[in-house]
Amino acid sequence: MQKIISWLNPRGTKTWLFILSIVLGAAWAFAFLALVDYLMQVYAEKMTGVDTTLMLGIFIGMVTIAFILAIIAKDKRGMTYGIYAGLACMVVCGLILFRDSLTLVPLVGFMGPLGAFNGANLGEMFNRGREARKKERDS
Repeated sequence: MQKIISWLNPRGTKTWLFILSIVLGAAWAFAFLALVDYLMQVYAEKMTGVDTTLMLGIFIGMVTIAFILAIIAKDKRGMTYGIYAGLACMVVCGLILFRDSLTLVPLVGFMGPLGAFNGANLGEMFNRGREARKKERDS
């Protein structure tokens, strides 16, 4: 429980990176959902499995964003940036999908924080491995 509280505490983060994480999370959700909406309008008769497409797209996009943010940060606060990016993504997904389908809101919405958590965790592990290799080379 203490780890979760420390991840949600924005103190000690780089302000510009914290704001960037929220903006990137929201922008990814908006851009991806707009793209899928456009494709559904153009190719309506050929579109199947849209719910799976939405879940995978949001998840993989947030994994990538959180991974990159954690690598850029290098301050051992990558989980905080990732979680806030995922929460911003979840809010945007909820607001956009709420009018269409209440079953898609939890399915797609929770993919944002889950993907961001995984991406930030991978980024932190990558940074720890890089630090260990650097210490090994220096000694």
